[in-house]
Amino acid sequence: MKRTISMSCAGALAACAMAIGLTAGPAQAHGVTIDDTDSQGYLNYPGARCNYTNQAVTIARTDQSLIVVCITGANRYYYKGLRLSDGATIEIDDPTYESPGIWYAQNGETLYHFNQYEFYISNSSVGIIGYEPVLESRGLTRG
Repeated sequence: MKRTISMSCAGALAACAMAIGLTAGPAQAHGVTIDDTDSQGYLNYPGARCNYTNQAVTIARTDQSLIVVCITGANRYYYKGLRLSDGATIEIDDPTYESPGIWYAQNGETLYHFNQYEFYISNSSVGIIGYEPVLESRGLTRG
């Protein structure tokens, strides 16, 4: 089931982040290429790489995470995330894209939200549970 999440969600996340002292400005590196990636994602991290014939439409990196949004031959999207500290991975079908360059992927009560500047993880019961500045990205539009 595809779920649409309104832009007010992004505003709420940003407001919550500021309220608890998290701030972010533009990241320093937003190039067309990211080291150790190709058209399917990260070369050395299978958990952050699109499946065999699928292409990455968005790739992002933080100090703690690798993120890839992939597209299938049937024009369906899926999100893949990898936590660098322990190699934990997640794959979520049908993430939602909202212009300009904002992606949302929901797994139960947990929402993963990212754009070219920041990556948030929030839970509907407790609010923001993680925040990471995006260091590099490809396929995200500056807005």
